[in-house]
Amino acid sequence: MAHTLLHQGRGPDVAPRVRDAHGTLASVVCIVCNVALCVAKALVGLAAGSLSVVADAINNLSDASSNIVSLVGFKLASRPRTRGTPTGTGASSTSRA
Repeated sequence: MAHTLLHQGRGPDVAPRVRDAHGTLASVVCIVCNVALCVAKALVGLAAGSLSVVADAINNLSDASSNIVSLVGFKLASRPRTRGTPTGTGASSTSRA
């Protein structure tokens, strides 16, 4: 799936579905990487007795939480237009910027 998504529609005329899939994929990859980095730094920091490395692990966890906000933003922006939102919810993309 990722291979197909990465090679479809490059340029300004990218389909919204492809753009949303890229955003979702990037958000999920960032969340997984930040959580893995958090666990690794916490284990090393605890083993070495280094409070600064443990604090850095917590910082990586907060980075993962901001990626979750980005993921929610992509999901909200990809909703179709309704009677209440005649232009669609794509305008919510500015709230996650």
